[in-house]
Amino acid sequence: MPSRPSRFRIVAPATAASDLRALAEAGADEIYCGVLPADWVGRYGDWDSLTRRQGTVANLSSLEDLRAMAREAQRTGIPAALALNVRYSAEQVPSILDLATHWEMAGGTAVLVSEPAVLLGLNERRSRLRRHLSILAGAGNIQAVALFADLSISRVVLPRELSPMAMRRTTRAFATVEFEAMALHDRCPFVDGLCGFYHGHAHPRGTACAFDYERAPDGSAIAWSNDPGYTGHGCQLALASPDGAWVPRSVSGPEHPHCAACALPDLAEAGVDWLKIGGRGLPLEDRARSVRYLRAAVNVVATSPDPRELRHLMRSLYAATFGRACDEACYYPTGA
Repeated sequence: MPSRPSRFRIVAPATAASDLRALAEAGADEIYCGVLPADWVGRYGDWDSLTRRQGTVANLSSLEDLRAMAREAQRTGIPAALALNVRYSAEQVPSILDLATHWEMAGGTAVLVSEPAVLLGLNERRSRLRRHLSILAGAGNIQAVALFADLSISRVVLPRELSPMAMRRTTRAFATVEFEAMALHDRCPFVDGLCGFYHGHAHPRGTACAFDYERAPDGSAIAWSNDPGYTGHGCQLALASPDGAWVPRSVSGPEHPHCAACALPDLAEAGVDWLKIGGRGLPLEDRARSVRYLRAAVNVVATSPDPRELRHLMRSLYAATFGRACDEACYYPTGA
């Protein structure tokens, strides 16, 4: 099957109904959000237990906030997806399905899901919500996508560790499934579907991770404490290599995001339909700026510049937007 032409659409994170107007005006085609109602927090806590993003920093806090998000999305004319993308226990699944039903009745458009039991439950309830397969499901090959397609998935968020070439091998096998790829922020070096880090709530401008590390007697890195005061990111922790040396891992901040601008032609060829912006815990000004940047990058690609000029144009756009030169913090190295 030949690769499909792609008109990129942009998905941006929202943390309040009041965000939507600014994000839509910046160029977002769709938003996604999360919620942590008080009754859920009382039972299961506010760390990644309902939505895979840091507690109160990046989530709505009540069902009324969720209804307001749905209403504003309808007024703005922008589709909205609710992240229900954690692996849940059998005890939790009914509550998740009730939350999805509440979202649907409020006017929500879609849910981001990684748990098969939730997909089965939505099908049993005959939900009309669109099902977007979360990046945390780790569906990185044809067989995995086929499995979830049988469970009524309409879109797949591809694992960020895939290259555009690997993406294409999967996307070309599915003519009716949409595909989404990360394009800005949150370039985590760990494998999404297997990641065990928790994202805390102490850091006001980005993600935080609850674990601290130290060297074990054999030279390996071990988690020794669950430190609520730690305000870094898991990717910033030093890990031990086989030779016993510490290897720093890094994650970009809002002023210097990893991005996929130079790889947009490769992603188009790979059959990607949607570009996702991470950073759900960032301030609105940072998220709106990120949308404007990615929309401008898409427009640059649409002008079909000489490939030799594209990299220069994207680097110039990056510097003009974020106030610092691009140092090749690339999501997908071109040609990969």
